[in-house]
Amino acid sequence: MHSTKKFYILLMVLCSICSLQASGVTVLATTDIHGHITGTDRGLLKLATLIVAEKEKAGPENTLLIDCGDTLEGTYSAYATQGEIMIKALNFLHYDAWIPGNHEFDLNLKTLAQRIRQFQGAVLAGNINCRTLQSAAITSSWKIFKRGGLKVAVIGLTMPGISWQRWRPPGVLQTLKMSYSLHRIMPEVRAKEPDIIILAQHLGIYAKGYNAYSLLADFPEINLVLGGHTHVEKSGQKIGPDNWYVQAGKHAECVAKIEITFDKKRQKAARITSSLLKVKESTSEYKKLRSLINEDLINANEHGRFLLSELKLSRSVGRHKVIEETAVAAMKWKCRVMGKKAGAVFYSNCRKGGVLKQIIPLTRKTIFDWYRFHDKVCLVDFGSRETFRAVLNEFKSSKSARFTPLILLNNSKNNFTVVLSSYLLAGAGGRLPLLHSYGIKHPEKVIQTSGIQETVSLYLQEKQLLPENQKRRN
Repeated sequence: MHSTKKFYILLMVLCSICSLQASGVTVLATTDIHGHITGTDRGLLKLATLIVAEKEKAGPENTLLIDCGDTLEGTYSAYATQGEIMIKALNFLHYDAWIPGNHEFDLNLKTLAQRIRQFQGAVLAGNINCRTLQSAAITSSWKIFKRGGLKVAVIGLTMPGISWQRWRPPGVLQTLKMSYSLHRIMPEVRAKEPDIIILAQHLGIYAKGYNAYSLLADFPEINLVLGGHTHVEKSGQKIGPDNWYVQAGKHAECVAKIEITFDKKRQKAARITSSLLKVKESTSEYKKLRSLINEDLINANEHGRFLLSELKLSRSVGRHKVIEETAVAAMKWKCRVMGKKAGAVFYSNCRKGGVLKQIIPLTRKTIFDWYRFHDKVCLVDFGSRETFRAVLNEFKSSKSARFTPLILLNNSKNNFTVVLSSYLLAGAGGRLPLLHSYGIKHPEKVIQTSGIQETVSLYLQEKQLLPENQKRRN
């Protein structure tokens, strides 16, 4: 009995010594939620249940909650609220940091600035050069958080190729290379002598011109990299001698849980473990979050059911062909409204998407499902036959998963004005460098009009055979 008592006393002493020598931080991370609020095995309503449970288990004072971007866009409820429903959810769950992804910049920049102001945590975007955001002083490159008795530095970087996805006039938005940005940021971070450094990025381990292994060779003191953008799940892997990588998949299907043990005596992270906690069909929705956003969900559903027109098909037609031809007709109509006549059409070589065999009610949500991106309709004057042919040849030889027509205006034989989407003019994610270069060098040759979704909706309301009593006001 006496020896047993001695053993427990010794054990308590050892535990006390260990607690003095080590402390820890729990990091919870999500990415690429893309507006997914509901779902049987996904969605933020169910994921919130897991997040709240883990924060309570570790203690809010020991927990960091971070989202790595592509959060505001992707579902109709997010689209109908212009991302505001997602900001409400992030704030409710007390996210500490949010790194904007490339699809955040699908929004109008003024709208994005509003959403950033509404977010109650830190918005970290260290490689974004944007006048609209910087003039409002609403983003920063990094921030120190105190958790678990430690100083934790979180650096936020987004995908460098954002300017290749939607055309904007030169100087409005620029994304800088990851390595360049870190070389600028890290001296500031080091000066604060953090115990732990986390790089939260909207990018995977590999990308064009980027390799996380090479990056961390230059910055070995970064303990943890949280990834995104590529929609893959990485429960945890080493990407350097003392560097750990985790990525939480997509669509609020899981949350990454990372536990970092810090050795106070050696003044370094002693151990990092991680796992992905997945939403299941049996996972219950978090009722308080449902109560907060339920009215928004109901309103978005009603908004999406608004009937624009009906499409009657006399035979089975490829879905993507219908999508293309509807948008081409709408873009031609837009030209006529502007007093210009549209002529020849050049299609991309993308024909995916199944077959349509029925009468299709064309609601707002149908149009959103067909054209999910916020591309604008652009008119571009190429000036000469040589430039036009070079761009056309580049376009015809490229492949793109996004609906991408070119429409040539035929006002005269020497006319080389083309109607196309802002996505193409931005270079289609790097696939069309000639178009990208022309749009940057000659902004005076570009007229950017309404969005493709808006153009198609207005065209259907104006031109399709919808009974007059069903043409309700927006």
